[in-house]
Amino acid sequence: MPTNLITTAEQVIGLILTGKQSHTGFNPEWFPKPYNLILSDIKKGKDMSEILIAHDSGIVQPALHAAASLNGLGETSDWVSIMRTKFLSETNGQMLKKMGEQAINGVQIPADKLRAIVETVCAGEKSESIRGDEIDVDNYNPFNPSGSQAIDTHLVGMPNVGTMILGAKTFAGKTTLAIKFAANYLDTHPNKEVHFITLEDMAQAWRDRAQVILGNRPKEFWHRFIIQQFAGNVGEIMAESSRYPDLGLVIVDYVDYLAEDSSLDSYAQIYRTLAMGAKSLAVTHNEQMTIMICAQFSRTNYNGGVPTPRAINYTGEAGAWMILMLYNPSKDWEVGKKDKNGKDENPYILPAVDNKAYIICWKVKAGFRNHPDEFPGAIQVGWTGSKGYDLDCAGKWFSLSK
Repeated sequence: MPTNLITTAEQVIGLILTGKQSHTGFNPEWFPKPYNLILSDIKKGKDMSEILIAHDSGIVQPALHAAASLNGLGETSDWVSIMRTKFLSETNGQMLKKMGEQAINGVQIPADKLRAIVETVCAGEKSESIRGDEIDVDNYNPFNPSGSQAIDTHLVGMPNVGTMILGAKTFAGKTTLAIKFAANYLDTHPNKEVHFITLEDMAQAWRDRAQVILGNRPKEFWHRFIIQQFAGNVGEIMAESSRYPDLGLVIVDYVDYLAEDSSLDSYAQIYRTLAMGAKSLAVTHNEQMTIMICAQFSRTNYNGGVPTPRAINYTGEAGAWMILMLYNPSKDWEVGKKDKNGKDENPYILPAVDNKAYIICWKVKAGFRNHPDEFPGAIQVGWTGSKGYDLDCAGKWFSLSK
């Protein structure tokens, strides 16, 4: 199958010239030169002999060979959709990349412009409507195996397309868990890569930390990690992510470094753009893209005890696919806040057990399918100071709904 715009254009022109595809439905604007000129002449009614006279045979003949190499795919695949998607992916990818380069050079990109472009990417690539009976759900699963047993056992997996928010207080192990989560994903999906944005650490510090957590791994394993150590805004992250066709997971560590200020509007912009960015990237990445957003608890909003979504400055709750939080009651020395009647504001209680901690699960967009009547809840897993949360055990579920 085609891998880029030029290859796709060459194959489509060859298919049209050999009569395996009709020129109807194809827009010359989707094609790079000289293929756009060839298609324009075909639409004008010129036959093969006229095309060969008007255009370089060094372009036409390879197109015919490219079409022949497709065998049955030349007639059975939806080439109009394929060509249009490749065009939009190339165009919008270049747009986002340019924005990223501008950000590196200190050019301030207005938030509304960034949002408009990402929305255009998403809407443009899936702008055509489809009738309900044409949608194939027989082989669809909103969940994708994460490789982390604790997540897959109780939450079915990670979102196939969407954002995961991972919240925790300072020094609670967000980065450690994110690195372990990424490694498990790579082990489970051998043909995929992970884009890890480490805004807190330099690349060398990240690699050193990852080696301590994960131990010795082969060079091929580390090669599938794409480490980005600087990003001024979400546009730069999306532009970089769009460069890697085998990407399946993006991890932003952590979101507070991207906020221009502490206002809710600033955070809302970031979460919305990342949520839409996941959908946009999924269009060109085999309908799969998960973005994990690590977030710090606000000292103003979190007063100890089982954390709730209000502990984060802004969760993007409406657009988030999954909201998870880390909590270790054995290390919780803060006193819970009291209401005006002297009662604890936080009604949730989880048992403190040595070497155990919790992954609090507040939202799973497609539903808590393994705990349908017990959500929200918490997964109790093993914990150590050096290795953090044990994602490789199934863990035990505690309901917070009662």
